[in-house]
Amino acid sequence: MIYRIICVISFLLISMVISAEIISNDSYYPTDLWRTSPAEKQQMNPLYLDQMHNRFDDNGLIVVIRNGYLIDSKKPVDLTHIEHIHSCTKSIISLLYGMIFEEESIQRPVLDFFPEYIRNDNSQVTVYNLLTMTSGMDWSDNPNIDSKHLPYEQNWVKYILSKKITIKPGTQWNYNSGGSQLLSVIMEKQLKSPLRTYASKQLFSPLGIHNYTWLDSNDGYLTAGWGLHLSVFDITKLGYLVLNNGKWNDKSIISNHWIQESTTRKVKVNNDFSYGYQWWIYDSLPYDAYKAYGNYVNHSVIIIIIPKLNLEVVLVGNFRNDIDLLIDYIIPSVENNK
Repeated sequence: MIYRIICVISFLLISMVISAEIISNDSYYPTDLWRTSPAEKQQMNPLYLDQMHNRFDDNGLIVVIRNGYLIDSKKPVDLTHIEHIHSCTKSIISLLYGMIFEEESIQRPVLDFFPEYIRNDNSQVTVYNLLTMTSGMDWSDNPNIDSKHLPYEQNWVKYILSKKITIKPGTQWNYNSGGSQLLSVIMEKQLKSPLRTYASKQLFSPLGIHNYTWLDSNDGYLTAGWGLHLSVFDITKLGYLVLNNGKWNDKSIISNHWIQESTTRKVKVNNDFSYGYQWWIYDSLPYDAYKAYGNYVNHSVIIIIIPKLNLEVVLVGNFRNDIDLLIDYIIPSVENNK
């Protein structure tokens, strides 16, 4: 009897492995595991990837996913490690905003949601300005004067909306974690229930994401600028959801329209990047590409999506030059795959 049970269990395990290998790209989603593959089988030249690892592995973890496969690496990939994703949290806030509102509220004045804070100078700021960081608010995240001060405030909303509008909204980009925090509060006002509960049920659970922490602000809302902690595996799943235009297990979690709008250039940041709805858009690559980016001191988390190449790259560690990594190694590995 015991022998029969062992045989059945062995058969089931083997079947799971075989199924994972033969499942089609169209129906495969890594809710429980990533399929792995040598680079060559996914039309990537391993010589470029080896050179990339030789140059960058000391910086931290490099996860490459192409065609739904985790590309084999000489360096072990610990997908279980929990990471503070810093400002990548903002991009997750954008996903949630699209799930709750889509386009209907983009041009609404922010003070529709906070009428008690209306002043002559802030009445023209819209939700669009918060999403694109073009509110014109007198806010400093570089250096982190306001974001460092914010945790000492009991009422974050009051502090953020007390800041003067010094530039005409919509005319200039300025990095602003306070605006991202207002988006979190606006969503909770719309839901009339905790955003944490909505995020768990509607976004995380369908992807099999359960082991995470998300810090609260002092006034009881999710910390939208930097508060989320996820495993590396779950970070890759969120990137894969976006790469697949908001679909998971053939169900639309986020509308394709919102994904496209969020990752389309809205405002110029510098020579290398533009900005969408809380997503960074590459301007110096040969393919349309975008990223969620978080960094604090010497620790960064970067989720890079290149749709035309069906490619996701996740960097965790001390990475400051993802453009060189992409231009010198990742993209050539696809273009020179023979």
